[in-house]
Amino acid sequence: MPGREPLDAVREIARSHPEVRSVVYSGYDDQATIDCALEAGARGFVSKHAEIEVFIDAVRKVARETGGPVIVQSHVRPLHS
Repeated sequence: MPGREPLDAVREIARSHPEVRSVVYSGYDDQATIDCALEAGARGFVSKHAEIEVFIDAVRKVARETGGPVIVQSHVRPLHS
């Protein structure tokens, strides 16, 4: 995201539009990155290494807001759903 840190954008969206549910899509899927994304206000996190169907499913779950945050790390291994 040119000119802005992605998690700063997530924070700003969460603060100014709390009804918006964001999903972070990242090439980094370590626990620290996931924690930072969720603390910033993301409702989901998907690794760029996940298959497209898994990404689409995560976005749908976040849109429906069924339960807690949706987290998918590499190797298509969901931690929460």
